[in-house]
Amino acid sequence: MRNNNLVKLRLSLTMVAVLTAGVVHAQSDQREWIRPGQGGVLPAEKSFNNIWGSLGIVNASGDVDMKGHPFFEPLGTNGRACVTCHQPSDSMGLSLASIRHQWEANGAKDPLFAAVDGANCPNLPNDKAESHSLLLNRGLIRVGIGWPPKPRNGVAITPEFKIEVVRDPTGCNTDPVYGLNSEKPTVSVYRRPRVAANLKYVAYDVGAFNAKRLAMINDRDPFTGEYMSMNIMSDAREPSLKTQAISASRDHMQVKEPLSDAVLDKIVAFESQLYAAQVSNTFGGSLVEKGGPLALGPRNLEQQERGLGDNLGVPLFRSFDMWKPGTGETAAQRDFRESVARGHDVFFIRPFFISDTAHINTVGMGNPMKRTCATCHNSSMVGTDLSAGWVDVGTTNLPHGRASV
Repeated sequence: MRNNNLVKLRLSLTMVAVLTAGVVHAQSDQREWIRPGQGGVLPAEKSFNNIWGSLGIVNASGDVDMKGHPFFEPLGTNGRACVTCHQPSDSMGLSLASIRHQWEANGAKDPLFAAVDGANCPNLPNDKAESHSLLLNRGLIRVGIGWPPKPRNGVAITPEFKIEVVRDPTGCNTDPVYGLNSEKPTVSVYRRPRVAANLKYVAYDVGAFNAKRLAMINDRDPFTGEYMSMNIMSDAREPSLKTQAISASRDHMQVKEPLSDAVLDKIVAFESQLYAAQVSNTFGGSLVEKGGPLALGPRNLEQQERGLGDNLGVPLFRSFDMWKPGTGETAAQRDFRESVARGHDVFFIRPFFISDTAHINTVGMGNPMKRTCATCHNSSMVGTDLSAGWVDVGTTNLPHGRASV
């Protein structure tokens, strides 16, 4: 589970809109930064150059007028809009290259670097680059989570454990104003903005099938009552796109008043029809040729069915047989395609032993047990985990979990 080959295999499948939004782009990238409130039209289809080739985005509902659209307008008090952290040229995410470019161009005046979460801690001098080291060097936004947690239903809970600060490189968790022992006890964690595209594969109800719900208190969408996949956020703190928009507008845009249902619904509608994926590769050429793999390109992401895949009956990434040896116009293209096809087969066919992993080997499935990559990475087209719950592979355990600011 910890083998870097798994990461390489996932990359070789070139589901790059989901997997590479946060990778550093070279200076030669075609970066088109959209400023909050700038207006204009986001076309139904558009491509952006990057170091791997070019990225494509598709608005399934057609051209989007950004003027007055709540996703693109600064709705809060700090000048930000949703688009600030979800840029089309960054696969509707936020790359380090874009972050650094905005700092070089505007410094702390850019809304992206608002002290509330664009700094390592709001208590730091906002005009200093070192105050934003986690954002500038790692693409991380601060997320302040109140402690103890307050469920959306308003019913107070008694935590089953206590939190102690063992290491605090930013100083925020021990700060007298913003920390765990402040007047408003808060735990600061640091997260990358998620990709706001291809969301039909991660933001939907799954019924009683989803085992993650067993560990959750508020994992139902409060607006529909449905159990959700819980894959919208990396820590599963948001059950639906609408609750995420509510939290983001409050915590990251610092709105004075909660957004209306009409505004929230328009934001969710925009996010739900947007698809992004790499459309060409420097070595492999076009990834969206007629008769090519159905796993590639934003149009295929729009048109394919979502759901739980497996190794044989419903292949997660469909088929790459057409890229088996002998295809391609150049040696570089043939090498690329053959490599991807081999990676695809290893992902689904090559089993390996998984051992000593919490919530895999500890739930009666055997220790060790023999499975393939697709056992956990089982969501159609995107390879997230739809059902198995949280898994501790030990990557955050000391001494391996040490990190610098």
